[in-house]
Amino acid sequence: MHEFLITIIEQIALGLELVGVIIVTWGAIKAISYLVHKEYSKEKHHKKREKFITLRHEFGLSLVLSLEFLLAADIIRTVISPTYDELGKVAILMAIRTILSFFLTREIKGK
Repeated sequence: MHEFLITIIEQIALGLELVGVIIVTWGAIKAISYLVHKEYSKEKHHKKREKFITLRHEFGLSLVLSLEFLLAADIIRTVISPTYDELGKVAILMAIRTILSFFLTREIKGK
């Protein structure tokens, strides 16, 4: 029974990681397609700038959201192997991802 629960928890964490990767990939695809379109567009410069700022915010939001999913996967994985070594690694990853999320959110808000 214990091994079955570990397998389920591992699959849930893997699913959360997959969602995080899909979100950041989708945001990157949108950003790249916009940049390619912008190069061949006949729009006025100020409209291009407004769209670029909107795109930057949307891409930043996708990065923050994906970091949250990856962080959730790390937290769930600690249930499986709560050794001090693993907890230390997860704590470092959580700190890095939390700091990245904080600064990305501030950048998105324009501060």
